[in-house]
Amino acid sequence: MLYTGYSASNDTSTTIPDDSTFATLLATADAATDLTAVKALDDTTLIPAYIKMIRILHVMYPKAKIIMPIGDHVRPALRNSILKIGAHYQAKYGYRVVDLQNLSPFKKNTVITKTDSCHPDDNGFTQ
Repeated sequence: MLYTGYSASNDTSTTIPDDSTFATLLATADAATDLTAVKALDDTTLIPAYIKMIRILHVMYPKAKIIMPIGDHVRPALRNSILKIGAHYQAKYGYRVVDLQNLSPFKKNTVITKTDSCHPDDNGFTQ
């Protein structure tokens, strides 16, 4: 489940929580400043769990440059959610989102070759 009341199982749904819901989730996560507090954040659905993962990485490795990839297989609602989370953390810490769906080779319906249903193989990493 993407978030309470929102499903990521529909291949075409682009519906995600509204801006105020995202603002609340991000503010709650950003208020957790030590590892114990960050680990206590909600992770029962995908959006809060993704935010929690970013916060854990930031607290444990504050000088790291974090990149949030969006693979060519990600459904629209999840993609839109990662873009929204990524925009927040790019403004806050300079983290980046790499949207493989938005790169020119993938706009032409090319598919990254993979070792399984979602992880690129050696060739997929060089495409």
